[in-house]
Amino acid sequence: HLVCGWLLVVMGAEASCRRRGCVPLSDLGVEPDEYPWEGLMDYRITEYENAKDVILERYSTDSRNPENELDHIETIGKEMLRLFLLRRAIALVHVLKPLQEGRATEHYLRSQGAMSQTRWTSFQQAEQLCASEVKLVSRDFQLLSEEGQTGPSVVQLAANLYHLHGMTWPWPKGMEDRPWEVPEHSCPEALPLASPVVWIGAETSENHQKKLGVVISGVAEDDTRVLVRFGEDVQQLPLAELRKPADVQPDLPKPFKIGQKVHFIAGSTDMDEMEQGEIVGPGPNSNIHVKFMKGLCLCSPQQLAIPHEDANDISSVLEQLHVPLRREPGESLGIVLNHLDESALLVKEILDTGYQHKHNAALQNPALQVRPGDRVMAVIDASVPESERVPVLGNSNAMLEVITRDKNRITPLIFVITRLLGPPLRFKVGQRVKANCGDQGWGHGTVVAVWTVGNGTIKKPYAIKMDSANIVMAPADSDVCVVRGDPRFSVGDIVMARRSRGYEKGVILEVQSKGNTFAYRMRMMDQTESIAPEDLDNFVRPVARFAVGDKVFAQVNGNYEPGLVDAVYHPKWTYAVKLESGNVVIAPE
Repeated sequence: HLVCGWLLVVMGAEASCRRRGCVPLSDLGVEPDEYPWEGLMDYRITEYENAKDVILERYSTDSRNPENELDHIETIGKEMLRLFLLRRAIALVHVLKPLQEGRATEHYLRSQGAMSQTRWTSFQQAEQLCASEVKLVSRDFQLLSEEGQTGPSVVQLAANLYHLHGMTWPWPKGMEDRPWEVPEHSCPEALPLASPVVWIGAETSENHQKKLGVVISGVAEDDTRVLVRFGEDVQQLPLAELRKPADVQPDLPKPFKIGQKVHFIAGSTDMDEMEQGEIVGPGPNSNIHVKFMKGLCLCSPQQLAIPHEDANDISSVLEQLHVPLRREPGESLGIVLNHLDESALLVKEILDTGYQHKHNAALQNPALQVRPGDRVMAVIDASVPESERVPVLGNSNAMLEVITRDKNRITPLIFVITRLLGPPLRFKVGQRVKANCGDQGWGHGTVVAVWTVGNGTIKKPYAIKMDSANIVMAPADSDVCVVRGDPRFSVGDIVMARRSRGYEKGVILEVQSKGNTFAYRMRMMDQTESIAPEDLDNFVRPVARFAVGDKVFAQVNGNYEPGLVDAVYHPKWTYAVKLESGNVVIAPE
């Protein structure tokens, strides 16, 4: 029998902590100039170091070589110490997740100059601390593994355990402070006490949460079976159905991987549209277990969207909305808001009570609802005449003051909201691409919408208007479906380039390949040089056929009506035409 009384001392630390909660701003105590994170969990690091000291004292085979001390631990000691290292890695996953989920937003805000140096520095420090901790736990995990073993990394295993069992693994919730009892029956040599194991016999979805467990005892007069704890449940299982985690290779449909971020795009009314989750393991019938905010979900590969590895520009999937909020004077909005940073507010939750819950339920178009994850970039007091309205922006505290002024008596309000439509994409609206049109081959076209349903019910990453005038939907942001198009302009072409004074004529001097797009170097008519950073009308466009004052016919509701060109060149259109009837219509091209 193994004597395990020392585990009480090692495991005495509090084994759970409060996650970052969804609470009103007044309760947060978060300084907007500092990146809010919990820091590394020192008590789990201490727990592991204490366990290592005890195990080295009891199971070391060479106490004279401190530099490679983990190499000289008996197998049973290594198995025990791997358990505590996994608990340390679980704590790392707990604090690393918010960093990873917010990284794209932090980098985007930094690139737009919308973040203080203090917040950026604190965010970088948090990333550096986590990176150092990843290196440390990975190094020790490799030293504690048998030579030549391959399999998931310690961080992948920890992420899987964390999603399935939370912070308390291998103990059930409420038992994390209890020491293990000395087992009545000794464990077989192949799977010593405290061995983390994978139950390969757990094939059904209801058994999936029991796949990762820990050996807690042998079985009387049967050295072919052991007792394994899976959270609150204990199972007596044959050794033939158990494997060490390092021996189990994830079997997921390609190209999915454990730990990969995905978005849910269709198939269930219980799942929020485009909700982000993380893959935690394979399921039956080639399905995939994904951890979402609402819990573990079994999804088919067709229900999940994977961001392309080159899709690193979050601005490609941002949408801006102006949302009027016509509450009663004194009525709470019922929206939980957090500081995203000093310049914006983040919608964390829509409460069941308050104005917004009722307003969302009354809207027929779900796209107009305020949702968790929306970013409030500005607030407008719409109770004053339109000519006197001034957006409050760039200061999240000032925005909150408008919302709560005079005990919520300001109404109506207008929220200027920026919303993520879906995972980042490689190509933006207006960009030239080549689309795979099946039997018709590859065709040239222009992206006209992103993350749109078109005529169906499932969101697709791109709607592309082909040069042949028809619209096609790209089912995935994949090189199999869509690739970068050819540059619109060549050296020597005359173009209109957007400058501080508007669009001005220039000539292309150089075409530069730039990731997912092209950039152009131009000489302007005043002989200065200018750069168009992307091949989009927002930066550079063809010379228009007509000028201001030209008589033209504009298509209106399927008919052509006479008018005069009133304005030309805008980032979102080419012509404004004043019709003979007096109305002004916009011609996009």
